[in-house]
Amino acid sequence: MPASLARLIVRRRRLVLVIAIVFMAVAGAFGGSVAKNLSNGGFDDPNAESTKARTFIDANFGGGSPNLVLLVTAADGNVSSAASTAAGRALTAELARQPGVSGVGSYWSLQAPPLASTKGKALVLGRITGSEDVVRTASRTCLRRSAAPG
Repeated sequence: MPASLARLIVRRRRLVLVIAIVFMAVAGAFGGSVAKNLSNGGFDDPNAESTKARTFIDANFGGGSPNLVLLVTAADGNVSSAASTAAGRALTAELARQPGVSGVGSYWSLQAPPLASTKGKALVLGRITGSEDVVRTASRTCLRRSAAPG
């Protein structure tokens, strides 16, 4: 069977090439706009025990891992300076005021040394609730509205 198929393809190579090109053009015409209609996510099985447990914890205990992480660089190279501390707290407060954002914390608001480096960088963490599409849109909005400290 494979040998006879190979012989047919070699004998009718121009026809096979034309059919392949026509197929690609038709597939491109019908499938070209599919990417804009797809959404992110969908990797979690809603019926899995782990997904149900995470949903329960998020709803009842304010749980959930941060899905918005900002790496902020202090202009003066020291995240503990007065100017950087004021700007970092302002950025943290601004992010916390954004709609749909919860659980916002940072090196400056939590006084958590693990959230800062010795190279003048610190983290601001938050959680955006909703689907992956909502998270993507809200994170872009938050980043446009926020200003870097320092």
